[in-house]
Amino acid sequence: DSFVAPARYYSSSNRQTKCKRGVAAMLRRGNAVASDKVAVKSSHLQSRTSLAFKPSKDDLDSNVPSTSTDPEIIGIEAYLTIVLPLLLVYISNQWSRSSLYYLVDFSDSADVSAFTAMNVDLGFSQAQYGLLASVAFTALFAVASLFAGNFADKSDRRALTAGSAAVWSAATLGTSIATTYEQVVICRVIMGLACAFTTPAAYTLIRDSVPPSRAAFANSLYGGGIYLGGALASLSILLDNSLGWRGALGGIGLYGVVCVLLSVLVLQADPKIVDDERLNAKISETSSKESGSVTVIEDAKAVLSTPRVRWLFLASFTRFCSGLCIGVWGAPYFRSAFPDDATSYAVVNAFIVGLCGVTSGILGGVLSDKAAEVAN
Repeated sequence: DSFVAPARYYSSSNRQTKCKRGVAAMLRRGNAVASDKVAVKSSHLQSRTSLAFKPSKDDLDSNVPSTSTDPEIIGIEAYLTIVLPLLLVYISNQWSRSSLYYLVDFSDSADVSAFTAMNVDLGFSQAQYGLLASVAFTALFAVASLFAGNFADKSDRRALTAGSAAVWSAATLGTSIATTYEQVVICRVIMGLACAFTTPAAYTLIRDSVPPSRAAFANSLYGGGIYLGGALASLSILLDNSLGWRGALGGIGLYGVVCVLLSVLVLQADPKIVDDERLNAKISETSSKESGSVTVIEDAKAVLSTPRVRWLFLASFTRFCSGLCIGVWGAPYFRSAFPDDATSYAVVNAFIVGLCGVTSGILGGVLSDKAAEVAN
């Protein structure tokens, strides 16, 4: 404020000095206001969420977010306490949902029995299997996915991860003791609902915990759960041969329970859950003012307004449609066409899906990080 005094009280040099100081003061105040807004709106998203770079008390008091994008600051701890637990949970997610494809057998082989084939035990047809494997899971999964991301933004993502894993594990165990086709359908629908809430929580946790320079690599490690879970699902044929379809699902469900415990005991606490009550209150107040009456549909429109996002959405839609068709009918067809080679198919398919899928995913993550580095 000093430079606004009448100019006649100062010499020319003094006026210049005072003006410079005044401008600097204004810039400092402007930066402070901007930092305050950034701290409130973005601190719980990604600015201060590095595992190895926790903001100090002074940072919180001044509402200036602490950031670090230096890859060297993020050590192996971030991968052990964030990426690895989330990967194991994602493997359970994929294994639980995909195991059904390998536990049915529609062949005319004399070796097919109620012990190893779910369809024989419960008495359902190929058409009913198609409904069970696809629509029963994907219908509620697709609807729930519209709300899962918004829910992950507003809730404790570690609790959300553990809770959803507990629900789909319970659904898997419920399927293992089902006595009718209708009971399996109910368990499948519940599984679809639960599985939808894991991925949004996981990707945003990784985003908030890993520097942008390594984000694609970390995401590719987590995305490897699709292929590792698919590989284990293929190997479920081996479990089926030794334990029966009910025993195989029981083992898969128990693995899910272990993942729930890992989520609670090992997974790092959600970085957006802050102990400082003043900062939490300010975040809540600002969020309520900014959110207004924004709906999920409006959020979706805002996201899809970007052409690049629309193309990515279309590509993902096409990729998963084709992948679902192959996954649902690939194994039943092979077991029907080559009933004596089911074991060989299980191992070879697991090798292809697991090794090739994970390798290509990680390579894509590394190249994406490099491309982003070059672009920046």
